[in-house]
Amino acid sequence: MFGKLRRMTVIGNRIAKARVEAGYSSQQKFAKALGVSRGLVGQWESHDKKPGRDNFAKIAALCGVQMEWLQGTSPTMRSRQSAKNDLEDLLLLAFRRMTDIGQQRLVELLTKGFEARRELELEEEPTKE
Repeated sequence: MFGKLRRMTVIGNRIAKARVEAGYSSQQKFAKALGVSRGLVGQWESHDKKPGRDNFAKIAALCGVQMEWLQGTSPTMRSRQSAKNDLEDLLLLAFRRMTDIGQQRLVELLTKGFEARRELELEEEPTKE
């Protein structure tokens, strides 16, 4: 009984920590990003309920943390592959907060920008005679 309660406390605390570190200052904003109610987020953080596997995965992806860390089975908060530096970490978090459509539009915009830059580089290369 006490082991389960302790585990619920760890999970609730880790969800709250991940939420705040990901830039979600309120449970309401976090709940909206996850597609759940604010009350449910409150229940997770106050140790009344434990998220299901799908919600653990959503929380982990949105906050850029390991699902195992959220569940209390890993001491490592972030994956070693998540980001190389603070700027990259901020970009990843901002991207994860975007809607699916916003993410797709950003990828399209970046792709067009890279293609345009490559075309300019090709035009500037001296021709071999």
